[in-house]
Amino acid sequence: MTRDKAGISSILLNRVLSGVAPVSDAGSSQSRADVIGIVLSAACVLTGLQWSSIKARTYPKVDQGGSLVEFFSEALEEDAAEEIQWCYDSLKASTPACSLVVFYKGKCVSHLGFADTSNACGEGAEMGPMCSTMIDKDKGNYIPNLRVYPGRIEFTYLPDTVQALIMQPLGDDGVMLVCSDTQRGFTKIDQSWIATLAEKLDVTLGGAQAVSGE
Repeated sequence: MTRDKAGISSILLNRVLSGVAPVSDAGSSQSRADVIGIVLSAACVLTGLQWSSIKARTYPKVDQGGSLVEFFSEALEEDAAEEIQWCYDSLKASTPACSLVVFYKGKCVSHLGFADTSNACGEGAEMGPMCSTMIDKDKGNYIPNLRVYPGRIEFTYLPDTVQALIMQPLGDDGVMLVCSDTQRGFTKIDQSWIATLAEKLDVTLGGAQAVSGE
């Protein structure tokens, strides 16, 4: 933007030093050159302002409290547990995910990553009304700043340090929660990838005897 201002100043200085009258024929070559220069400088200024306004803000990664857990319900078949583990490993490798919680048929069947072990977690975690709503609507929900979200009181099994959360339905019977240690940490591509993993996991958990005791 400083260069753009310098460009406009140079045009005015050139007119003064060249001895051209302040008000000259609009059809003169000098006037046309001045107009073109000023328009181009103004366009550069506006472009710079636009880029500044749309520049994405970056947020720091927050160290997680709580404890690292690796919980799989005994009701899960081995293949289903391995599928959930693969999903978590994939999310850890490609997104800022720090925890994965899977509810199926109203029960927590897996919790991987960070958890608030001072409250009921793992098998003792309860699926709250927000998760139930996601299943009923069959539509995921992204909470980019969980810390200021009133409904966060539902997630007592998650550390207070979790910054962002995606609730993604698993068909009609479950929901998976993907947590991030970074505010607004999940991109559009991350969200699409999580939705794809949810569809894959839904097929696995819905398979014959994937979750015993139903």
